[in-house]
Amino acid sequence: MSKCSLGNKVVGIYSLEAVRQKLRSGELADNWVVSITDLADDFIVSGRCRGILRVKFDDIQEAWLERKLATAADIRRILDWCRDKDGIVIHCQAGASRSAAVAYLIECLQTTPKEALGILDTNQHSPNMHIVRLGAKILRNPEVAIEAERWRERNG
Repeated sequence: MSKCSLGNKVVGIYSLEAVRQKLRSGELADNWVVSITDLADDFIVSGRCRGILRVKFDDIQEAWLERKLATAADIRRILDWCRDKDGIVIHCQAGASRSAAVAYLIECLQTTPKEALGILDTNQHSPNMHIVRLGAKILRNPEVAIEAERWRERNG
């Protein structure tokens, strides 16, 4: 679980369990939630908040067996939904890869890629680079992917 301090739009990146607890307790009543679950997951995250966008794709970086790779349409849908919102919370299973990549892209809607990297915690996050590359194309900004690659190289 990670609480972000530098985000302009994103205020939290969480694991599935953490976001479930926060929704149950009412902590996210003033927030928008992007819920990223695996294709095979049959549960629905719900609770008190301003709204939830539910998307399903697996945490993979290339096509693999019966798993669903994130598509440009998935990432565009997320970015379009988040464009006019602030106070966004994002979760995936562990709160480390898919949600970190999406949080970074959402921050890139309002700031430079270098500044947007401030949303990431070097001890917690490892952004899914497939998602970042899709976002860079959608945002028409190759620096989005370049800066994220540099960040990953520096932070292992």
